[in-house]
Amino acid sequence: MTKKLTVSLPDDVAARLSREANVSAYVATAIRRQMDRERTVELLGQAGYELTVGHAEAGFERLHEAQRQMSTDLRRQADELIAGARRGELP
Repeated sequence: MTKKLTVSLPDDVAARLSREANVSAYVATAIRRQMDRERTVELLGQAGYELTVGHAEAGFERLHEAQRQMSTDLRRQADELIAGARRGELP
């Protein structure tokens, strides 16, 4: 299910979005990433770690840099493990 929304954006953000073929998908992906970051901070807090969203963002940037350096096969294996963990399956 989807919901149509109207938003006001700064000019620079609107200009960036104008380059996307599917703005809705781009925005949804960006928001889901932010939701993942917030959930990570929440889970770590529940485990006793004090972490800000800024710390999480720095960690995600390190993770994304490592992922960019992975081979295609290793990346596929990592994606499968992550997907399994999200479903509650642990190796």
